[in-house]
Amino acid sequence: MPQKDSEQPLDDSMITTKVKAEMLAAKDVPGTKIEVKTVNGVVSLTGDVRSQAEADRAAEVARKVKGVANVDASGLKVVPDAGEMPKK
Repeated sequence: MPQKDSEQPLDDSMITTKVKAEMLAAKDVPGTKIEVKTVNGVVSLTGDVRSQAEADRAAEVARKVKGVANVDASGLKVVPDAGEMPKK
């Protein structure tokens, strides 16, 4: 489904920045592996996580940010070895 342009681009940009910062600060969320986009207060999370618990925690962190109307975490994919260093 095509994503619509935001009716509040400045607010959405601030929400995206705040969500990303909170994820990077959270020790139990792979913030560098998750992409955050916000349109009209709805935060969409995409990327790879190591477990459903990480996906749930990422959504929880995003929901707590002021201005977030809803969180769509359906773009998070559970990949058990996401974030692990390749073995030599």
